Amino acid sequence: MSIPFHYFTYNGRSSLEFNTKISGNGTFAAPQRDIEKQEVPGRSGDLLIDNGKFKNITIPYEAYITEDFDHSIAALRAFLLSTAGYQRLEDTYHPDEFRMAAYAGPFDPKVHAVSSGSFTLEFDCMPQRFLKSGEIAFRVNAGEAMKIWNPCEYTAKPEIIVTGTGTFQVNDVTAQVAENSGSITIDSEIQECFDGTTNKNSAVSFSGYKFPELVPGENYIFAGNTVNLQIKPRWWTI
Repeated sequence: MSIPFHYFTYNGRSSLEFNTKISGNGTFAAPQRDIEKQEVPGRSGDLLIDNGKFKNITIPYEAYITEDFDHSIAALRAFLLSTAGYQRLEDTYHPDEFRMAAYAGPFDPKVHAVSSGSFTLEFDCMPQRFLKSGEIAFRVNAGEAMKIWNPCEYTAKPEIIVTGTGTFQVNDVTAQVAENSGSITIDSEIQECFDGTTNKNSAVSFSGYKFPELVPGENYIFAGNTVNLQIKPRWWTI
């Protein structure tokens, strides 16, 4: 079914709350790889140094309001500029994905008539397009082994909630949980382990000092005989 108009949702609030609809011409852009160029004396061509990551990307929305312009634009401006840091950003052009984005302005609407106007909203986005399917956690119970498929071309950094103590394995990484009074969350993205607000890095060790990752394609997971796992894979693409 076609969508008669498009909108975005930022930090849990729809642009339609502010009578704002969008065009998504800039939402299909991809980020730039973080590559440094270095000239080498006597050598033709630059040496390329790939830093193994992508840079942030600016995502613009051409937006417009066609009713109650004065009130709507004031409310939208107040909402966007009062929200600091990265927030979840979704739009109807990419219904199965979301980004982490921050809005810092500028905010410069053009009034076309008494009750309508247009403007461009630019969001500073992390490079990833996160798949909503990657938010669905799966369980691996004690003693179970499982193979899961990463559908994207990029290595995912999962969130793993562990109950019990002992070992578990994700691909070539073996984790040892030495102490656990309830549950420990292992966040491979920020490379931290915690129980609520309590740091638990000292309670968990990893072979090769490497947090678990889910590579493109097939991944092997074994829960060990004394731990239960709940894994949110966090699939992403660009």
